[in-house]
Amino acid sequence: MSATFNPSPMIPPEIENAAQSGELVVFVGAGISRLINCPSWDGFADRVLEQLVPDGLDYYELSQIRSISDPKKRLSIAKIVAQKKGIKIDYTSIFDVTLKPDNVYGYSQAQLLLNANIEETKIRNWFADELRKLNQEKYNITTEDEYADATRPDLNIHSPTVNSPIVIELKKTDNWTAPKLTERLHNQLVGQYMRDVHSRYGIYLLVWQGKWKRKLDGRKLTFYSLLNILQEEADNIVHSRNDLEEIKVVGIDLTKRIKNTSYT
Repeated sequence: MSATFNPSPMIPPEIENAAQSGELVVFVGAGISRLINCPSWDGFADRVLEQLVPDGLDYYELSQIRSISDPKKRLSIAKIVAQKKGIKIDYTSIFDVTLKPDNVYGYSQAQLLLNANIEETKIRNWFADELRKLNQEKYNITTEDEYADATRPDLNIHSPTVNSPIVIELKKTDNWTAPKLTERLHNQLVGQYMRDVHSRYGIYLLVWQGKWKRKLDGRKLTFYSLLNILQEEADNIVHSRNDLEEIKVVGIDLTKRIKNTSYT
């Protein structure tokens, strides 16, 4: 099945005439915004609730509210909590999407992610949304939780039944050298975000747009060999520490999303 639909259907002359004369009224359902990757009602409710953690809600309360099936009821509760706690909800960031200037139809999320100018925050939000689709109410995803030292990891995975959150640090690989990615593994993911006594698991997430080409010791270094090198480094860190359980280096090759998708 095609991933898109024809963006240029034949328009009846009656509609063209009505548009030119200013008499055309267009009725569009709210679901049309999903075509440009705006969140669904469920996604909207989840992102609003996330902004209330931890100042308005703790993670147990968040999981309890998320168990309510009706997203509009969850939003009503979120609004009440925000008003009582004096928390301003940033709706703009929730609906911040990137549009293709000439034609949004058929402009897939995979193509958006391959845009060389896309910020890491937009890739992070996409990945968080993908995780939410798979959670089956077993865990919660939060973005940029502020720690006591004002640092903000990209993502945290929380489960009401586990006392050890999983910290995820995301990097757009094409922007970084191998030595710098190694340094960020040590000093950012481990040194900053996993300092908490409860942080025992970490994920170093590298997203590749297909443009990263580097050399190490005079030899060509592929994205996949880079992942192996960083995983060895992560294993060495864990083996040298008694307070860490596991750090996993995960790579996402975005070029495969394009190769495996059919477009018209």
